[in-house]
Amino acid sequence: DEWADILGQVQEVYPWAWAPFIIFIVITGFVVVNLIIAVICDAVHVLGNENKAGLYGYDSEEGSLLSKTKKATDKPIHPPDQVQVAPSSQSTATQRLEELQHQLDEMVKAQDQMRRTIEVLSSRLTFSHDVHDGEVSQCEVDDDN
Repeated sequence: DEWADILGQVQEVYPWAWAPFIIFIVITGFVVVNLIIAVICDAVHVLGNENKAGLYGYDSEEGSLLSKTKKATDKPIHPPDQVQVAPSSQSTATQRLEELQHQLDEMVKAQDQMRRTIEVLSSRLTFSHDVHDGEVSQCEVDDDN
């Protein structure tokens, strides 16, 4: 923090002393910025791996399948373009499909409930708007008399 004072004292004896100070500050700043960028890139990479792992049905840290009934020795489910169905993995694929179907059903139920909620709220808003317009119209009629 006090490098400017030190630089002033050193420059009294060596007028070119500013060069090493500035070079040190620039290089140190460059290193710190690169470290910050590296941490951000690593975090984005980890999040991307977790998203891919969840999509294909295996735990990104352990490499094991997410289902509680599956063993750690089972192979993870591959992306659709790499699927190679073996007789033993067919039951694993069927179980994963059933899990996905259950999740999809839950999402459809939540979507239906959200749709009904939006319909109720919009009808209340329309009713409120109509009542307010009716009061304004009634006030205009009263003012005319």
